[in-house]
Amino acid sequence: MCSTTTPRAAPQRATPLGKIKKNATLASFLNAAYQKVRANGDLGPDIGLKTHIPISIYLRSTGTDHIYAGNSVDIGGTLHRLDLEEFYSASLIKVAAMFAAYTLRREADVLRTDMRDGIVDVPLSKFFDKLAERVNPADDALPEITKAAKIKINNIPMAPSLRDILSITSLTDPVTFTDDFQGHLRRMIIISRDCDTAECIFRLSYPYINLKLMNEGYFHRDARKGIWLCGDYFPPGGCANEAKQSKLQYKATGQAFLRIDTVNDCDQTQTPPFCGSAQNTTSKDMARLFLNILLQELVDQPSAHEMLLLLNAAENGDDSSFLDEDDKNSPNPINTHRASGSVEKEFSIVGVKIGQGGIKTDPDRGAIEVRSEGLIIKWNHITEDEKSVDKDLPKALAKALAKDFDKDLRKQFDDKKLTGEAAICWQNLSASTPNTDGIIEIINESIFNFVTQ
Repeated sequence: MCSTTTPRAAPQRATPLGKIKKNATLASFLNAAYQKVRANGDLGPDIGLKTHIPISIYLRSTGTDHIYAGNSVDIGGTLHRLDLEEFYSASLIKVAAMFAAYTLRREADVLRTDMRDGIVDVPLSKFFDKLAERVNPADDALPEITKAAKIKINNIPMAPSLRDILSITSLTDPVTFTDDFQGHLRRMIIISRDCDTAECIFRLSYPYINLKLMNEGYFHRDARKGIWLCGDYFPPGGCANEAKQSKLQYKATGQAFLRIDTVNDCDQTQTPPFCGSAQNTTSKDMARLFLNILLQELVDQPSAHEMLLLLNAAENGDDSSFLDEDDKNSPNPINTHRASGSVEKEFSIVGVKIGQGGIKTDPDRGAIEVRSEGLIIKWNHITEDEKSVDKDLPKALAKALAKDFDKDLRKQFDDKKLTGEAAICWQNLSASTPNTDGIIEIINESIFNFVTQ
């Protein structure tokens, strides 16, 4: 079943910082910061909607009422909710396959417990046959996906390849991923390898992935917006070398792409422009997925915890956040044009998934790649143990290195019932923009000014 979409709230216009009143919304501060940074030219050229940067922020509450803001922009008298627009986001969308994999594992484990408790009366030898009946997406998946899967040349599986994903040894032990699939999953998220991503998506299937996104409200069938993954990242040269190097099994050979319209990925040489893209999202839906990982509520607590560990490993590896400092000596272009270091982040990055990929022919923007990312962050200076440093250091050096606990700032977070953690998604920044300092400024100012107003 698909989710229903709720009516959109009236968008809020950006307000200059000096005119924002006490007890203003997070959206007011986000729009003001965005307007300021955009006016300074720190987000690249402004040539209409396709060049704007959607930003969504969820501030985690100590209760269940988490605070959300998405940015808006006025273009020619029309107000656009950027956070509700569909934008191509490259490898960021690989988290949709991660979500689907853990959903499938949970569904399999529910069946295992049903069999163990006698609710389902079939022997262990029939486990995968029964599971195939339960998770078959054919009836409820989008018709265009199932129709495409029936065309042999498209090479699109209709349903998950269960034995290539899951392992079960008894009715008393939890269902796990196979070692082979676990290897592909980790490489997909931590180092963002396209061959491993293609393998994960091929085994899970487009119909299953997109049905699960709809079921949980991350893709909205009627609006045709949300997290959309119908492009498998299979590289033009194939995966033979990956198979030799990793010693994992590679069965994927490339699937046809299925596309929906986006704002930023448009072939301007066609009339009308062709804006179909296969790896896209709205910033709001992606930020909500990251929020549910932070809350450890995505799929279930053990699954969300494992997903957070994968995102944390990505941040601590080669595919770290674009908001980390530039590595000018790196041979990999994805490690350049990052933060300059001149704007200090007021937060620490707990987990991340980045995306960078080229958009279709656009004479206005040129032959560029665009960047997007999902983030889980924690505000600095509001956790008391941050001030502890090596006691053997000289006092002057220890003081300089210490991240002083700010009890007044902590109280301001407490007064608003906020933990200091947040889930964020931003999109569509040109990879040729000199640095990502502008994004850092927006996050710094939006959250700090809201909390301390």
